[in-house]
Amino acid sequence: FPSHDIHLVMFLSDSNVTKLPDNLKIKGTLNVSVCRKLKTLPRGLSANHIDATESGITDIPDDLQCNYLNLPLTKIKQLPLFKNYIQSIDLEACKYFKTLPVGFTAGNLEIKESNSFVSIPNNTTLKRLEIAECQKFTSIGNNCSIDTLIISYSCDNFTTLPTDIKINKLHSVYNSVFKTQLINKYKTKPKVITALKSMYPNIKEFYLFWK
Repeated sequence: FPSHDIHLVMFLSDSNVTKLPDNLKIKGTLNVSVCRKLKTLPRGLSANHIDATESGITDIPDDLQCNYLNLPLTKIKQLPLFKNYIQSIDLEACKYFKTLPVGFTAGNLEIKESNSFVSIPNNTTLKRLEIAECQKFTSIGNNCSIDTLIISYSCDNFTTLPTDIKINKLHSVYNSVFKTQLINKYKTKPKVITALKSMYPNIKEFYLFWK
């Protein structure tokens, strides 16, 4: 694949491709899903949508340019501090995913079904963050700005929300330690909401799942 050519779409799903050329430019979609021999995306890669679902990808270059990055069912362990803004990143069922870099910035980010993910680092900026089925996830760092935060099912050990966090909408934290402590202390939903508003002045709206 000559790297200087601009491709409209590149569909390599379920192939034996092992390497792509650096500086590959694609106007539409690069589909390398189920390409289990492909371990890394090339440097200088540019595409609108990259679908690497269930591929062998374990490494992502920091100069990647794309709007949508799909990585479900890969063995990726971490993301780099991207040089370019990415609108949406899907990490569903990335069981080995561990960490984001300090200062990570993106649009929408989904982290689901990870056996290794523990925390969101300091200075993270996101439009939307949804975390689900991450049993080891415990906390969010300081000086984070997240437009919409959703702590969903099976994040039972989530314990800490820093008081300086900036959020427009905080959605259900379900049966986490964080929420259980609030309920045990304040008993009723109105009292919990009142306490939250006092503790977290930079959160504009609270939507709590309540049994």
